[in-house]
Amino acid sequence: MSRSKNDDVRGVNAPGVRPAPGALASDLRTRAPQDVRRAVVAELERMERAEDVRVLLAVESGSRAWGFASPIVYAEDPVFAVVRELAADCFSPVASAHHYLSMGQNHLAALAGETVRLKKCLYTMRAILAARWVVAERAPAPMLLRDLVDAGLEEPMRGLAAELLETKTAGGERGELPRIAALNAWAAGALAQVTGALADVEPPAPVPWERLDEAFLALVGPAAWRGRTGV
Repeated sequence: MSRSKNDDVRGVNAPGVRPAPGALASDLRTRAPQDVRRAVVAELERMERAEDVRVLLAVESGSRAWGFASPIVYAEDPVFAVVRELAADCFSPVASAHHYLSMGQNHLAALAGETVRLKKCLYTMRAILAARWVVAERAPAPMLLRDLVDAGLEEPMRGLAAELLETKTAGGERGELPRIAALNAWAAGALAQVTGALADVEPPAPVPWERLDEAFLALVGPAAWRGRTGV
């Protein structure tokens, strides 16, 4: 079985710069120690042999919701490049921004009590900043909250963002805090601002079905498996 392991570490994307498809953050080795990476890759290879399947992409588990932007890639089949290329052309800023705005509104509703979960504070901030990024850049948002903060958070709120991230680093994101009025006010205003700006964003032209069929066959057709199973 032939597969390349994506173990390299590439440079950090500068704030405000659109990340390249598949780019990895420079803190990859810190966030995914080599012993963990080896264990994950070994398990993936075991699963492929035991189940007679092919793993096209394996990323850090917490990034399921963010798709291909994950900064931690354990394994990636070279053939998966066709999906990354197609995903870039299929990306809809309108649909993506609506997704993040809906998340932001739902998370904000959870911040109305006298005490709030740190996790909800961070999720609310990230969803709104991601929606803002998508509307401004017409491109997928970075996965890391720090990148979004550096790229688009107002200066008066950056101190609060830093405190929340430090609290998460020190004790995880499951703790509770007193309600943060400044965060609620910022979130409500930012949601309204991004929603208004989204009205000027045009949806992209649909990708022809022929391209989708070609990508599907590139992944599962006989040519994709030739040399792997002796076919």
